[in-house]
Amino acid sequence: MLTFEWLFYALLGLPLTGRILSAIMMIAALAFLLGMPFPIGIMSLSGSSNYAVPWVWAINGFFTVLGGFLAIIISIVTSSAAVLLIAAAIYGIAMIVARSHSYRLKNEKFILESKAT
Repeated sequence: MLTFEWLFYALLGLPLTGRILSAIMMIAALAFLLGMPFPIGIMSLSGSSNYAVPWVWAINGFFTVLGGFLAIIISIVTSSAAVLLIAAAIYGIAMIVARSHSYRLKNEKFILESKAT
């Protein structure tokens, strides 16, 4: 199941401290995984162009605000599971685009290095 409802119901029997620690561990794992693409993208862009990094920060801020708003609206209209599926699809598309961009940057760097020698 996408939302791991069974896990939440299983943890309800724990004392308050156990539930708090379980929630922190689940949120920390998700936050770590979802928080990694942006810093990795910033690092990969910082070497290629100085003007791209401020634009990436601006775009990230815009979509953070828009995403929070849309997540609330979509969860009200449909369900939280739909929000998770849409978010997973968006992260998947972003991963594909990032990999192709990284591949292109590596090829350009290789070509430039080859021409220099």
